[in-house]
Amino acid sequence: MIDSATSTISYSAHSAARHEKLSPAKEAEKARIEARLSVLEKKIEKEKTTGLDPAEEDQKKRLQARDSEVRAHEMSHLAAAGGLASGGMRLTYQTGPDGRQYAVGGSVKIDTSKAGTPEETIQKAQQIRAAALAPSDPSSQDLQVAAWASQMEAEARNELATQKRSDPEATDSRQALVYLDNATPDSD
Repeated sequence: MIDSATSTISYSAHSAARHEKLSPAKEAEKARIEARLSVLEKKIEKEKTTGLDPAEEDQKKRLQARDSEVRAHEMSHLAAAGGLASGGMRLTYQTGPDGRQYAVGGSVKIDTSKAGTPEETIQKAQQIRAAALAPSDPSSQDLQVAAWASQMEAEARNELATQKRSDPEATDSRQALVYLDNATPDSD
């Protein structure tokens, strides 16, 4: 068995450092340098944890905010479109300084074809317009789609009015039922 002895050496910090009285100007300069050093140490520590400098961190935060905004915008289109939506939302991505993908644009494809009857086309046009204007901040493309849907609705209404003028007997079935319900049989 081998015994080992350890020796402990202690150093006194007081014997190594010289204490000099600094002038007020030097004291102020020393305080500024120490404060700046503290700030730099915090920045270095933050960069070690995120790997991003302050400008990159700012860009990342802006991309995160844009991603949330885009996703909410497209989800509101999708929800309002209902069965008229063809598939889900399509997103355009940008790579952030942290290497992650952030949505910066998007779209939802909606069926904008005319329906079988003018009445159905009117309802469909109203749903298309509602889907286009669903986000709280519709884009210029959204506004164009809404205007187009309004035009589609107006054309369907004109077509419906033309049909009713050309054949007044061919009104919708609800009016015919009301007429039959209110008819009184001839009594002789």
